[in-house]
Amino acid sequence: MGLWKHRSKKKPAPAKVGMGHTQTSIGGSPSMEALEPEPQKLREQVTLLEVSLQEARQQVSDTKRILLGIIDAIDAFERVFESIRAKEDQVTPQMKLWIGNFRTVLRLLSKVLADHGAFPIQNLEGGFDAHWHQAFETVGDSTEPDGTILQEIQKGYVWRDQILRKASVVVACKAATASQAEKGLPTGTVETEAGSNNNAQATDGQTPVAGTTASSPNP
Repeated sequence: MGLWKHRSKKKPAPAKVGMGHTQTSIGGSPSMEALEPEPQKLREQVTLLEVSLQEARQQVSDTKRILLGIIDAIDAFERVFESIRAKEDQVTPQMKLWIGNFRTVLRLLSKVLADHGAFPIQNLEGGFDAHWHQAFETVGDSTEPDGTILQEIQKGYVWRDQILRKASVVVACKAATASQAEKGLPTGTVETEAGSNNNAQATDGQTPVAGTTASSPNP
């Protein structure tokens, strides 16, 4: 008969916890301690997130500032062209060459805005909307419905569904006509005091609002 040898079952070695190892509980599932994130790592992640958000906000602010600077340059060119249109009979052949060059620069600036998603506010025929427009003047005009935009003084612009600048407009307001009639003033005129205080009328909600939209013009 051979010798019988007693062999004891070896106990499994405990799971190592350290680099590349995860402490496990009974059944092979990760323990609660292993699932809990380290406070230091959480603080680092929060700090990185705050820095990223701050950088994103700063980038948006810088982009808006640059786009508004380009818009100011476009405004200056358009004022020059408006002045030239009033004196076309005085334009010399040499001046026409300069004007052509200025128009080329204007087109390039407008293209820069379009390439960055900035476009003028359109559809002014929809009427005054305080979201898109700023009332430069209110005009007593009984022939037009309240809130009708009679003239655009300065273009408004949108960028990525955000308003860069509201359009500055002249708005028809029958309330102004009634006020002028009571004071013996001719209708269809604008009564101003210390320049104009009509902007407050529109922003106080006295002018009915007719909706308008912003659309992208052809570059």
